Amino acid sequence: RIKGVVIDSGFSSYHGEAAHVLRSNPVTWLFSWPLSRLLIRSGLDPIDSVAGIAPRPLLIIHGTLDRIVPVAMGRELFERAGEPKELWLVEGAHHMAAIEEQPDEFRRKVCGLFERAFSAP
Repeated sequence: RIKGVVIDSGFSSYHGEAAHVLRSNPVTWLFSWPLSRLLIRSGLDPIDSVAGIAPRPLLIIHGTLDRIVPVAMGRELFERAGEPKELWLVEGAHHMAAIEEQPDEFRRKVCGLFERAFSAP
């Protein structure tokens, strides 16, 4: 059984992430949205499933300087998620770099989530 979930630098949709990656390339930026729709099949987007994690605790971690997955996607996941939930935006951190930028706080938050999750009745 799943007791709790930690998402680090997670994207909210496959199409959105594909469009973001395609926009970052000067050759494909103009066609980023149509290409993402053409190349990526619909369904199974995290944004459609995140609410189902509740009532298990959820921690979403995202660096504010993430260029791979925009921080807005982490915020979208947080908004759609049910309680209990926490969003930790790590100022100045890049993609999946919270553990490097703030290792003590990272361990405290992640271990704290699982300690609460496994001690709950």
